[in-house]
Amino acid sequence: MTSTRIDIDVEQSSTTAHVISFPDRRRTIQAVSECIQYGLNPGTIEFVDALSIELINDYRSDVSLPEEPTLILKLHGNNDGIEEDVAFARSICEDYGART
Repeated sequence: MTSTRIDIDVEQSSTTAHVISFPDRRRTIQAVSECIQYGLNPGTIEFVDALSIELINDYRSDVSLPEEPTLILKLHGNNDGIEEDVAFARSICEDYGART
């Protein structure tokens, strides 16, 4: 009989979500590619096209997003590193024309 012991050490973690608009799809995809290429490991990346944003704005009176290709980027990590990840992602996205 084999026995295995697994110890799980849970670190306190933080999660942030960001809605980022871009001027076009190409730049949106390039920003995601570069984030991943340089080691950023987002918990979630969602792409929402301009038409879908328009429909969201029409459906929800309390939402007013720029009607452009948009990323929803969710980052998570330990409390000390999350701000660095946010700054890193922001820098990359701004290089590709991020508007928000």
